[in-house]
Amino acid sequence: MNISSQKEADFSVMSYNVSVFNTYQYLNQDYKESKGMIDWILKDDTDIYCFQEYYNCDTLLKKSNPDSLFQLNRKLTDIKKLHVYAPPFLTNHIGATFGLGIASKFPIIDQGYLKFNKKVSGVTNGIIWVDVVNDSSDTLRIVNFHLQSLAIDNGNKTNESFIEKGINIFKKVYHSSLKREEQVAQLNSLIKNCKYPYILCGDANSLPYSNAYFNLKKYTKDSHFTGDYGWSFTHRDLPIRIDYTFFDHQRLENTHTEVLKSNTYSDHLPLKSYFKWVSE
Repeated sequence: MNISSQKEADFSVMSYNVSVFNTYQYLNQDYKESKGMIDWILKDDTDIYCFQEYYNCDTLLKKSNPDSLFQLNRKLTDIKKLHVYAPPFLTNHIGATFGLGIASKFPIIDQGYLKFNKKVSGVTNGIIWVDVVNDSSDTLRIVNFHLQSLAIDNGNKTNESFIEKGINIFKKVYHSSLKREEQVAQLNSLIKNCKYPYILCGDANSLPYSNAYFNLKKYTKDSHFTGDYGWSFTHRDLPIRIDYTFFDHQRLENTHTEVLKSNTYSDHLPLKSYFKWVSE
């Protein structure tokens, strides 16, 4: 990256879908990928992290949590000395929690969350937000989101014709896109009249030409176009961009944004942005 852009910045923010830190053994039986990802995060120097598909496990069961590997709340707090907000959207049978997480170098003075699809079990899509204060007593709102996925599966209806399957897939895509637009409206309500500068990070499950994307830009700018952006895809395995950092361009300047494409532990690549306060 441009070193001068980093030096000019007042703080950095990362959006990262960590895929529950690859906790499921079918993903990596020896937890090598999990260890690599967590070690990388613990050594990284970003000021504020927004994690999607966040996972924390405090159980002492070795099979589920070898060497306390997945005690992320404790590690981020004790080792990195960060302030953590990670409300559980889902809790499993061993007490492990799933959802969204924000970890900040700066103290958190206010916080909140909104879970989508409250009536549907097993869903961790939603919004969390925090207000943080830096050493100069400047307050910043950080919003972390994970919007509705396409929810397409193979299904069990093997007797469906090709046309029927196509119609069902189209219906799912259409209805999920409508849900994302509703969720973006809820996101915008958090920032529309916000008295603080704000940054939105997250997995939108939407491409840059979707209605959800354009509605996300209603009160913000996309760091893809403002921060000396390089590599443009945010998915490890597909040439698509569905992870974003949007910001309040009236009160913040994005000096640099980059996709950390060498970090391939998750199927999403980390997106790191640098900002500075706009002088009034």
